[in-house]
Amino acid sequence: MKNCSRPSSFFRSSSLLCGLAATSILWCVNPAQATVIVNENFNSLSADNLNGQGGWALLTGITSAPQVTTGVGINTTKVVGQATTGTTAAVARNTSYFSAGTLTGSETAVTLTFDVYADVGGSIEFFGIGGTYGSGYSPSAQFGIMSGNWAVRGENYGTISNPVNSSNVILTPTLDKWYSVQSVWNLSSGTVTLAIKNLTDGETSYTPLYFNAAQTQSTVAMSFTNISSWNSAYARIGNSGNGAGYLDNLHVDTVPEPSGATLGLFSLAIFVALRRFSAGRRASLRS
Repeated sequence: MKNCSRPSSFFRSSSLLCGLAATSILWCVNPAQATVIVNENFNSLSADNLNGQGGWALLTGITSAPQVTTGVGINTTKVVGQATTGTTAAVARNTSYFSAGTLTGSETAVTLTFDVYADVGGSIEFFGIGGTYGSGYSPSAQFGIMSGNWAVRGENYGTISNPVNSSNVILTPTLDKWYSVQSVWNLSSGTVTLAIKNLTDGETSYTPLYFNAAQTQSTVAMSFTNISSWNSAYARIGNSGNGAGYLDNLHVDTVPEPSGATLGLFSLAIFVALRRFSAGRRASLRS
């Protein structure tokens, strides 16, 4: 009868260890929950100038803001579009999204997503976040359509990097289509990705874009400061021709590093489980 209890005790202990092992694997794969810091679809704003609504404000030297208006094509909700024909730039910022302490500088990555529609070649539809300097603005993570091409851009209006196809030709969006565009800024490696999803054509997953003809380089190095200084969202729409496009569904989330306390508690749980397993195993062998 005593021998019959051994497997039960052993398997109970083993099950505990297996559960902790599975938790360990899942925790390593997804060590911390993402924190949403921007989520703007403009539906709560009035169909008017974006300046002065929802915390948005013009930058120094910018005279025209985007307009909250009705979208086109498959998106007829409220969106943000170019103010007037011929506007060369429309830039706004919003500091109300960023609560104190949300961005600490310890995050490992920032994922930015937005919807974009271009109706004129050579247009600009950019979204990003960054920090203020004086009365101006220094966008750090910015991406979208620049001069009609898919692009990511470095800090403070710096280097522009364009993805290319297998013939080394810079990729451009198809006009009059809604896209969801996603860019992951890896703060540990200093690299950036760019991916698109054609919403008009019904695509349900993102297609990564590559920065070399061999289609093997899915990241590009990009300089940007510690995100503890990032406190503003950024939207730019405009070109020198007739019309530009629309932006919608601005979204940003961060992935924080695991805290020392979390690691300590997890290690303690493993230690206690191992001690219980060892004690149970010795008792089973003695009986």
